[in-house]
Amino acid sequence: MLRLELIEITEADVKYRYYPEDSKEYGIVIFRKTTRERDIEEKADGYDTSYAAHALRRLEEYCEKNTFPKEDIVAWG
Repeated sequence: MLRLELIEITEADVKYRYYPEDSKEYGIVIFRKTTRERDIEEKADGYDTSYAAHALRRLEEYCEKNTFPKEDIVAWG
């Protein structure tokens, strides 16, 4: 599980903080809207990159729907 918080949206990309497992540690992910590239700007300390990958998949969904919530929860099983 992770929590997402919107940092900024521009014409070119969208940037979110992700907080794994209710941690105070966070990472930053960017989805490039025009090129559909995914970037991990900053990895959450102490957590593997699978959390960033889940966050980036959700950002891609946001771009497809053109809806960017200020906060969201991502859970998987």
